[in-house]
Amino acid sequence: MLAMIRSAFVDAVPLMRSRALPYVAMAVLCAVAGALLPVLTTEVSDARAVTQVPWLQFDLDIMVAICVLAVFFVYPNVARSARSEFRMTVGRFFGIIGISLAVCVESVLGFAAFIIAGFWITVKWSLSVWTYLLTEGKNPLNESWQLTNGQFWETFGFSLLLGFTAGVPMVVGILGVLGNAGAQPLVGIVLRPIAFLIYVYALHVYLLGQMHWMLRLRNRALYVSVGATA
Repeated sequence: MLAMIRSAFVDAVPLMRSRALPYVAMAVLCAVAGALLPVLTTEVSDARAVTQVPWLQFDLDIMVAICVLAVFFVYPNVARSARSEFRMTVGRFFGIIGISLAVCVESVLGFAAFIIAGFWITVKWSLSVWTYLLTEGKNPLNESWQLTNGQFWETFGFSLLLGFTAGVPMVVGILGVLGNAGAQPLVGIVLRPIAFLIYVYALHVYLLGQMHWMLRLRNRALYVSVGATA
């Protein structure tokens, strides 16, 4: 597990470099937003302090949009490290959204009905986005469920460790991108692009770890299947 996570941290760097242009462009947008917001809030504050809120909300919306946009550049970038011919299509774009929503809804319903059920479903379907993106003609939810048979606690432990190691820098990046709304322009220009790139790096690490774990379980299942038929 540790070796796989360590590999994800190392492999994330060249992957980011291979798609440097869109990430740099989005970092520049973060810098522009960070530079403009203090000016806008100052002008509004001079007229009427209470009207600062809409500008702050607009800034938050812009930052969230940039972070979400980055996700759909990182997914295909990571997928191509395992399957070079992979291409992100409109169908796959909405497929990721649909599967993620299905997993979230079922997990919430499971937790609402019975905490253990929600926990079980969340882990069992935790690999479904990657079984979908690197599909071999199977139902992605069902394949994720089958792959984690006999590997439930290992998958949970790996996800927990990966989430902690990659999640800490990701949270730092998100807070840096979304925070400091009223900071001085120089702080916004410098801090936000750096925080955004930290977030993108951590996202690469997290998705690489997830994908490699799914491929490991898939290869193990294939080995067992071949052994059983031999």
